[in-house]
Amino acid sequence: MRITAEAFSSAITAVVTNDALVKLGFAGRIKGRQTQSIRVDMRPVLVGGSRMVQSVRTIGGEHRTQMVPLEESAGFVVELLNEGYANITVTTTSELIEYRVAKGGDVFVNRTQRESDPDLAHDRSKKRMLDPADPLLVAVGISTESGEIKAKWRDKYRQVDDFLRIFSTTLTKAVKAGQVDTPSVQAPLQVVDLGCGHAYLTFGAQAWLERVCGWPSRIVGVDIKTASMARNQQLAERLGVTNMTFIASGIAEYKFDGEIDVVLALHACDTATDDALAWAMRHKAKVIMSVPCCQHNLQTQMDAENIPAPLGLITRHGILRERFADLLTDAARAAILRQHGYRVDVIEFVSGEHTPRNLMIRAVKTEAKVDESIDNDVELLRSEWKLSPALFRQLVEE
Repeated sequence: MRITAEAFSSAITAVVTNDALVKLGFAGRIKGRQTQSIRVDMRPVLVGGSRMVQSVRTIGGEHRTQMVPLEESAGFVVELLNEGYANITVTTTSELIEYRVAKGGDVFVNRTQRESDPDLAHDRSKKRMLDPADPLLVAVGISTESGEIKAKWRDKYRQVDDFLRIFSTTLTKAVKAGQVDTPSVQAPLQVVDLGCGHAYLTFGAQAWLERVCGWPSRIVGVDIKTASMARNQQLAERLGVTNMTFIASGIAEYKFDGEIDVVLALHACDTATDDALAWAMRHKAKVIMSVPCCQHNLQTQMDAENIPAPLGLITRHGILRERFADLLTDAARAAILRQHGYRVDVIEFVSGEHTPRNLMIRAVKTEAKVDESIDNDVELLRSEWKLSPALFRQLVEE
């Protein structure tokens, strides 16, 4: 169906503020016109309880994100229309509207009724935390431009998805319980990722907070590798992300002023995990999420003469000794966190076929009274087993 240019412009500017809008896309270009971006994708989001419109511009291989106040969104859309995009797609809760703008200015429209998304609660498929076509996943090479997960990156995508599922659940519950303040523009969620490496999970947290949850945040990634931090900062700039900073520093040496809501320590190796946990507790982090990796500290301290029977049956075999030491290390870390007023659980992170380590220590600061029996358990480990966990040495003996 053909409509006038005036009717087209009015419809587009009106829909951007409509509560029924799901997403709005601009792509292609009218013959003879030159647009600023390959495509522009817009969708409504909640930021600090206020409704805004998120715009993601695709320019070359870069994705630039901009948050547009609702009252300015109509003017923003008019500017996009004036650039000369040929294909505009409007998705609402009830229909899909496709506009095609011809060279002469004629506008053709096609409307298709949409069915509500199916409820997959009892389906074998589960909703992913980030759309495979998310600009982040495309930028880091996990997805193609068309939103298909690349075969060699499927394990990494599963890991990002699993982490975000735990991250979102933990954070949402902590906010609801009043253990973390509701993030706002004035007081954004403060996240520090210690030993962030290439920061796939760090960027995933930022994307979920911004594009899915709508919570303002400030995120700092810390790692000793200067080249990795420079790469991460460049990626943030390519994505148009302005609330992330990457610092080349050792964990113990990193200085931070102010309150911290969340500390992440995902795959920090050996006692670097203890450095991160100690740093988080000293800075009174409200939520700590740690995935230990490459643990040798307690294993090297184990002496067969000090291991009580019948556990010598385990420690006499190399591979069993190694696995037992891993479990004992994480159990000691969890106990020490509990000594410092955290509610702690140790959960599965991702299934074993996707990563060699599959445990996460999750801790949330509470006002609950500390169980005194924990002190006895930790002391027993030290006195009878002659073991001194690295985290204990950092916090108790300092």
